[in-house]
Order: sequence, then structure tokens, then C-alpha cells
Amino acid sequence: MKGLNKRDLFDVLSLQRGALECSQVDELQTKVIQNLENIFNPQDVFFYLAHPSEQRIDFNRGVWAYGDENLVTQYYKYYYKLDPLFDKYFSLNRDVFCIEEVISIQYLLSTEYYNDYLTPSSAHYIMYVVLRSVRKPLALIGMCRSRGETNFSFQERAKAKLLSSYLSAVLEKNIILNEIRKREFVLSSITEDVLNKGIIVLNDSLELIYMNKIASNIISTLFQEAECKENPSCIPQFLYQCCKNFRESINLKESPETHQQQSNQVTYCSKQPILVSLSFLNPDDKIPLFLILLEPNKIMLFLYPNLKKIGLTPREVEVINFLCQGLTNKEIADRLFVSEHTIKNHLFNIFEKIGVKNRTSLVEKVIHLTT
Repeated sequence: MKGLNKRDLFDVLSLQRGALECSQVDELQTKVIQNLENIFNPQDVFFYLAHPSEQRIDFNRGVWAYGDENLVTQYYKYYYKLDPLFDKYFSLNRDVFCIEEVISIQYLLSTEYYNDYLTPSSAHYIMYVVLRSVRKPLALIGMCRSRGETNFSFQERAKAKLLSSYLSAVLEKNIILNEIRKREFVLSSITEDVLNKGIIVLNDSLELIYMNKIASNIISTLFQEAECKENPSCIPQFLYQCCKNFRESINLKESPETHQQQSNQVTYCSKQPILVSLSFLNPDDKIPLFLILLEPNKIMLFLYPNLKKIGLTPREVEVINFLCQGLTNKEIADRLFVSEHTIKNHLFNIFEKIGVKNRTSLVEKVIHLTT
């Protein structure tokens, strides 16, 4: 390539050789960062994968060389909103660019982002490398130098551009292999007792990893979202919210593999109750996967029309379902991600509508409705 010498080409080949030896995405990120440190001698390097469904970096899949953990956390929580390039990294249609090529240095120096975030992290000159497949962006690499160092030369930018084409191909291969391994893990983790249920698996970014035919049929026939009618692989929004609530309720304070909790709740699709069970799967890379099981609740399918005639709401029917399973108020609250006080209010309303005074009488009434 024009402007590159033998040393530059040797650097590119060395990085490519090292990248090809990696079989995992996170291993590749770490290896690439180590090579970039030797080639470009930056103050810091970061390597973020692209978010699977949005035109931005994925905060959950990034690796830094020397990044101050506190500063990195601050970026996730606040400073990304002030980053003038945050929503532009993948839309600029540039494989390699320095920050001053996109915004003026005079403007940058006047921003809160520069003075309160970049300056404490000793980042003044920044060169970005975007990795892309034919279809979508794959990752963003950033290399930073302090104000006392020299900016990235045109020769270094040309070398980074050559590197980007090789790295894009290797990264895409590893992402595909990683998804294949996850699907194999999912299939090997599924036991016989769930084979007759709808099965959906999402990764930690809530991206679809696997869906069986039963789940596809349930979604396409029962869920009302227009996009799900046209695309059976679409995930209804309420399932995304269930996963987020489930993750927040556990909070993953411990290592993900220690969590065996399961969440069960009833939802109503086209007026038919569906039992939704949520739990975690833990593949080798330790990043948890969401296992979602969809199952028509046969008892509640029978009960729902009768309970609806009494005037019960869908949420009150859910409470009755769990109550008939012998769950306490606290256990029901945990399953529905609400407070115990809310469950007590639901029970008060249910007692009033059905004409009973306690849980025992309520269960007897429900049993009578099934006979």
C-alpha cells in the first residue's frame, strides 16, 4: 500500500497471524490490543464490539488496555451522552479517522466531555478504527495519546486502514463461530421435559440466539404485535422486559453460574394465558444466556373465561394461578416483580369480586369452577 514500508507490512502480517490463532472473541480483543500497543505505542487502547441491534458500541463487550475502571464506569453512566461522536462512530462511513477530522479541536477543547473526561484520562489525540462486515458494523477500536505526545501520522493511519480489513474478516469469523458454539451449548442444555414447550434463548444483549418451532408458532399465532405477525422470529417487547426485570431482580452480584433462580409468570396473548418461565444458561464464556420457555397454561386456559365473567383482570388471574400453586404473598410478588403490598391489594380486590374472605375459600371457589 502506498506510503507503507516493509516494517509497516511486517506489523500488519504479525497482527494478522496473532489474530488468526484466536478462537474466542474476547481472546481476539485482548490479543489485538497487545499487538496495537507494540505497533502504535498509544497511551491507551480500547476494543468494543458493536451493539447487535443499535448503531453504537456495546458497553457489555469492551476491553481496555489501561483504562481507569472508575473513568470507564463514568463513561457508561454519563459521559457517553456528551461524547460528540457516540452516535456517529458507525455512520461516518470511514474505516479509520482521527477525532480532529470529524470535529474541530477548538470546539472539542471547550466541551465538558474533553475537560472532565478526556483530560483526566490523558487522552488528547484519538485514532478510531471501525471494523465492518458487508452487512453491518462489527467493532470500534480506539487508540489514545496524551497532549504531550505526537498525533497519529498519516503513515500510521494508512497502516491502521490496512489492518482494519484483515481484522474485520477475522472478527466476523470468530463472532460466527461463537454463535455456533452457543447454539450447540443451548441444544445440549435442553432437557427432555422442555422439548414440548416453546424455547427461546437470548444473549446478554437480548439478541436472539435460538428459537424452536413451537415458540415461533406461539409468537406468530398469539402475539398481537404487527411485526411478530409478519416475522415469527420477532421477540415480543414484553419478553424483553421480562428478561430485564429478571436480570435486575437477581442483579448478578455473584458469578452468573451460581444463579439457579427461575421466574414464572402468566401472560395473556390473544386472550389466551401463556406460562412464561425464565432462567439462566451459562456457557463457557461465562456470559449468561436467557432461557425463555413458553407453555400454554392448560388449567388457566380453562379457568380464564369463567374468571373473566366475574370481572377479574388478567393480573388478578395471574395472582390466583400462583395462589393455587401454594405460593405465599412474597413468592407471588417475586414472580411478578412487584411489592408484597401490591399483591395484598390484588387479593383484597379478588376476595371482593369472588365473594370470599380468605385464601382457603378462594382456592375452593376456583376448584369448584374447574369441576
